[in-house]
Amino acid sequence: MRLLDEVTGKGGDAAALDACRIHDCAHKRELKQILSDAISVLEDTRKAFKSKQIEDLRKKMIQALTEM
Repeated sequence: MRLLDEVTGKGGDAAALDACRIHDCAHKRELKQILSDAISVLEDTRKAFKSKQIEDLRKKMIQALTEM
């Protein structure tokens, strides 16, 4: 969760986040995997939960993943 805290500005060491931007570090790989897993779950449950909020969140997550 350290990388997430950095991204959301909830404290920590900004240098650690800068290092992740420069290199394909373990934190970034883990975050990509978690985003991918979450998107898959949202895709699988899309028809069960017809929520505009969940759809918007899924789209934002896909966009974030493609920009990493």
